[in-house]
Amino acid sequence: MKKFWLLFTGGTFLSTDSKKWREVSRSSADKNQEKTRDILNLILSGDKFIAKEIYNIDSSDLAPKHRLAIKNTIEQMEKEEWNMDGYILIHGTDTLEYTASALSFLLKDIKWNLIITGAMESIEAPTSDAPDNLKYSLQALDQLCSSGGHYVAFGEKLLQWNKVRKVDTHSKMTFNTPWYNSIGKFENDSLILDSMQNKNYLDSIDHIIPSSSKEMNALPNVQLIKFFPWMNFQIFDYLSSIPDLKGIVLEWYWDGNFPKDTALATAIQNLIKKWVFIVIKSQCITWYVDHKYEWAKKILDIDHDHIISWKNMTSPATLTKLMRVLSQTEDPQQVKSYMEKNIAGEML
Repeated sequence: MKKFWLLFTGGTFLSTDSKKWREVSRSSADKNQEKTRDILNLILSGDKFIAKEIYNIDSSDLAPKHRLAIKNTIEQMEKEEWNMDGYILIHGTDTLEYTASALSFLLKDIKWNLIITGAMESIEAPTSDAPDNLKYSLQALDQLCSSGGHYVAFGEKLLQWNKVRKVDTHSKMTFNTPWYNSIGKFENDSLILDSMQNKNYLDSIDHIIPSSSKEMNALPNVQLIKFFPWMNFQIFDYLSSIPDLKGIVLEWYWDGNFPKDTALATAIQNLIKKWVFIVIKSQCITWYVDHKYEWAKKILDIDHDHIISWKNMTSPATLTKLMRVLSQTEDPQQVKSYMEKNIAGEML
């Protein structure tokens, strides 16, 4: 194996458990980053990686600026280091699916594979899954060709980044890709790759994305709203008052149905008047919206430019893709075109 970058961002992997709670601190990060390097040196029998901390925080505290920090760090590394096999990114599990989805849209045309991993227990714990997940990540880098793919190596599985969901609060196999097969599985110190699944993923990546001359110093304000019975629609009045709001992902019932309420229709009209883009998706974790009901179709007819019906993307992928597109263009036709276009395998 050639050299690879080992990137730290904090999370449970580098945390410590006190008598009262788990914490991500400077002292625990320093100690556990050193422990991680020691484990890798034992596995690799030599110095074949470059370790770097991007930041050290609990992943539940991550903001869009932190995803941009990862993007900027990796893009700079792409310019500086050429003889590499890829990147292993250590990340907290709470928001890993959001970071993974965001980076699959933010990082385009990279030369090497990116593997994101983490742990359900700190690497200092005797029963930690961190060493195994590190080993899986190394196996993935060693066996995958340098295709610029984005993967999660976690709990004996290799998964596509923007299809991943956290499905269990305690299991060490917490991540899965509902309605979508894993790219591979780890057995007997080897990656058993589903070559056809991986080929379908890599072939689906379209590197054409909207671009503009403006610098991406921040990502636009986009919100995710989940419908539920007896929901108070005044929340949409509040959303209309947010001056920098650019988009909303609405999770409707089943295949895109929702209450027959004229107040809701009015609220959506008011948002559109402020040039807010609305993407409608199902709350179900598999399949897609179909809008079989009359009232749902009426909502879609309010404005075909600013209301986008979406199919089988995960909620993290839908949210972060909308942020990525709106960071480059607010032209309604372009926004709708790129939201309906596969960019990073998210539409498989």
